[in-house]
Amino acid sequence: MKSAILRELQLSSNVYIERFNTCVKANDETFVACASKLRTLLQYYLESREVKDFKNLCDLLICDRIKFTLSEGCLKYILSIESGRTGQNWLTVKQLTTAVDKFVAARADAARPRVFALGQTPRGPRFTASTGAQSGGGKSVSPAAPRAFSDGQPGGPRLGGTPPLR
Repeated sequence: MKSAILRELQLSSNVYIERFNTCVKANDETFVACASKLRTLLQYYLESREVKDFKNLCDLLICDRIKFTLSEGCLKYILSIESGRTGQNWLTVKQLTTAVDKFVAARADAARPRVFALGQTPRGPRFTASTGAQSGGGKSVSPAAPRAFSDGQPGGPRLGGTPPLR
């Protein structure tokens, strides 16, 4: 009964690693206590991921790093595969990379970045360096013609209409 209750109250591996990664030393805490807290969180994480040896630890760190770079759709796909597993509840590096490659090959939009700067869209104009011709979707953009001062010199308009100094 006690083990069943403890199993239900146990946090997920994601919570342990998140707490480990965001753990900071409190002002009234010693470094010994902070290190102990970090060690405990890491041990709980490794136990929840069923890591038994150094090779598995290295594989887990590599897999976690790869997952960090995946698009949301691809990550959901990988997590759905992992959720159905028993025993070691995460994919090995070879299994993970094979599954990601299959996902990317099956979905053309999987390689698109997840975040764009304000005002940008995922399908903006694209130009080739050699021709300047547009090769992607979006609005056609033509470069502006250079402006000249009233005396015919290249540049932009000056404040007050004064020409540049010579």
